[in-house]
Amino acid sequence: MKLTRSPWGVINKGPQTPAYDTTKTDMQFLYKGKMLLGYKTDRPALKEPTAGYIFAWTGLEGASAYGSRMVRIKMDQLGLGTERIEMEMAYDQKIICKDMGMFFTDLV
Repeated sequence: MKLTRSPWGVINKGPQTPAYDTTKTDMQFLYKGKMLLGYKTDRPALKEPTAGYIFAWTGLEGASAYGSRMVRIKMDQLGLGTERIEMEMAYDQKIICKDMGMFFTDLV
């Protein structure tokens, strides 16, 4: 069984103010007390059980092999050297075999 890293995303649940104030931050992990444990094969196969797959749609114009593309837009009217970065992703996550995974909640 191959174990992967747990998610490490964080969120600021403090009040949102126009000016950033470090005294009013409330940083918390997104997945506190929850875990998804699933088996995945080393590579996709028709006769191999696996919890799920991520299917990337590469038909998006300019998309990479992972179904994503990034665009940089110059915004010099907001200040010299200012850029806006936009990213689009085209993918779908599918459960292949429910028996190959389990979701845990209320973990310590």
